[in-house]
Amino acid sequence: MVEFLGYGRGRGLAHENTFWASAGHAHLIMDTRGQGWPAAGGSAADTDARAAGTVPGPVGPGGDENKTVELSDRRFVLNNRSKPYRTIAYSTDGGVNYTPFAQDTQLTDPANNASVMRYAPDAAPSDPQSSWLLFSNTEDASARRNLTVKMSCDNGRTWPIRKVVDPGAAAYSTLTRLPDGRLGLLYERAGYQHITYAPFDLKWLGGTCADITITPPATLKAGTGAEVTVRVVNRMDVRRDRSTMDLTVPGGWTTSRVVVPALNPGQGADVQVPVTVSAGASGSVTLTATYRASGKQASGNATVTATP
Repeated sequence: MVEFLGYGRGRGLAHENTFWASAGHAHLIMDTRGQGWPAAGGSAADTDARAAGTVPGPVGPGGDENKTVELSDRRFVLNNRSKPYRTIAYSTDGGVNYTPFAQDTQLTDPANNASVMRYAPDAAPSDPQSSWLLFSNTEDASARRNLTVKMSCDNGRTWPIRKVVDPGAAAYSTLTRLPDGRLGLLYERAGYQHITYAPFDLKWLGGTCADITITPPATLKAGTGAEVTVRVVNRMDVRRDRSTMDLTVPGGWTTSRVVVPALNPGQGADVQVPVTVSAGASGSVTLTATYRASGKQASGNATVTATP
């Protein structure tokens, strides 16, 4: 049984070294029996490619309505419809070979068509915008509802910015960048009764892209004080002024806000956040660090262990 991994909507960009990855519809082909598929077409160019070993190999099983993006580091990523989470596969050789599909637990999905795109595909790799991705889908593990737009500033490694567009019934969606830099979102809603167009800009999305890394001390002993190191890296293309870092701790623990210095694009800083562990603390707990800058915020989590 041979099937298409999925049909795109004409949003693909031709990869400069891979003729078959041009804009169009059927992205890849797979054999659901796992026996491979020797060809990706019937043209003379396809024949030459097969002889050279550059026709894409099988990906899957489990492919359905995948979306393909070329990332700023020249990897290809397939973002695939699946429940309860989207599944992802990567290629480092221009789409000839892919890793097995793996769940991205940041992208909850009811097995519905979605959309993913690079915000600035022509940006130089040194430009922070080159690694910005936008993603839209119905963010629900079982039902087609809760249409949400997310943004990543690190090629999809994390998705710290999120906003709900329509909490009700919704279905397929597609994103595009408009000439003025805004985004256009077209989606089905209200039980397939309507198709709605909703333009928006990044300011509307809110949030800020920042890497947040929490490094606890070697020991967190009950009833004592300690300092937790939090590193923040600005992944936006604008300077963030002097800002703050807060730590959310379990009940009975105490902490206080600290100041984060101004950060230029790509710049990072380490801050020390004081905590006092409650007297009866024991076992694993979750700490959440929240960075607030220019009216926007980003956060990160870490699990730490308290000892009696």
